Amino acid sequence: MRQEPIPKPSEPMQFRAIGLLRARYVVSDDQLSRGHLVTTDGIEISTVILGRVVSLVKKHIDLSQEHLWVVYPRTDDRSQKLQVQVVGVWEPETLQSRPPTLETNPTGGLQAVPPKSPVVDSHHLPDGYFSVRGEVVYQSAEKEQIVVKVKQVSRKDPKKGRAFKLKLQGQVEQKALHQFWDFQVYRQGEQLVIHESTFVAKMPPKKAKKKNNRRIPSRPTRRPLGDLGEKRPVGKPVPASHRREGANGGDGLAVPSPAPETL
Repeated sequence: MRQEPIPKPSEPMQFRAIGLLRARYVVSDDQLSRGHLVTTDGIEISTVILGRVVSLVKKHIDLSQEHLWVVYPRTDDRSQKLQVQVVGVWEPETLQSRPPTLETNPTGGLQAVPPKSPVVDSHHLPDGYFSVRGEVVYQSAEKEQIVVKVKQVSRKDPKKGRAFKLKLQGQVEQKALHQFWDFQVYRQGEQLVIHESTFVAKMPPKKAKKKNNRRIPSRPTRRPLGDLGEKRPVGKPVPASHRREGANGGDGLAVPSPAPETL
């Protein structure tokens, strides 16, 4: 576990949405990874425990007690209510302490090195605090709402990643659309309310999509038709009985006239 559950951003335009909730976890449908958190003020928040935390909860966490959960906030697309994903439990005073790290000593061997700084106790951390950093894509002074777009960086490929939108209650004094902001947020009921906001930078312009300049091949020219609206067979001469001299002196196709009737 890190020294603090929510460290300072590593770079000015680091996207993130992470927070702390002191609550009791209630399992639903006999599936440990899905349920809801019951906060200290009685609010139930739909919750999903990510796979890497399930074993920790199963072996070391007493679900009948309240704990300080480290969560990723989300806004449900349909109900617009707050949802969370549990990514950890911050309780160093009761959970097993971190094992010491191993470093190479001057003689070339390995030696145990204790942590350089103490772990912050869970009772000294604020309940319901969230750090939200991202691009403002919606702003309404009348509704006092702001929607922040947060990009998730893929661990396998940093150039690829998904994005989600998080709804916040509150407003800023200036126009914030398409700007990167740092929000200090606190939960009030089922809403995330802005406590402090700091402008970071304007978002870089989006790259124009490359147009597809592929040329469509033209259709082949069809051969002209004969006088009778039919193609003349290739390699087969026209019989002499069917030839006649055309009006312009050339050969044309002629249908033989029928023989006269006799009495």
